[in-house]
Amino acid sequence: MLTYKITLLVFGWVALSILVGVYSRNRRVGFVGGFLLSLIFSPLLIATLLLLFQPKPLPPEENFPD
Repeated sequence: MLTYKITLLVFGWVALSILVGVYSRNRRVGFVGGFLLSLIFSPLLIATLLLLFQPKPLPPEENFPD
């Protein structure tokens, strides 16, 4: 029974870390950075920090002649 709970906890942790990684794609850290940070620390902590910071600015659009 204990191994079942530990397995469920690990899969949940990794699943939440993947979601945080997907959310952090448009941030400075990127998918890999967000995923690894949330694996090491906590998915909820990193998601909260990502919500507090601005997304990466978009590159300026170039005006192409028609």
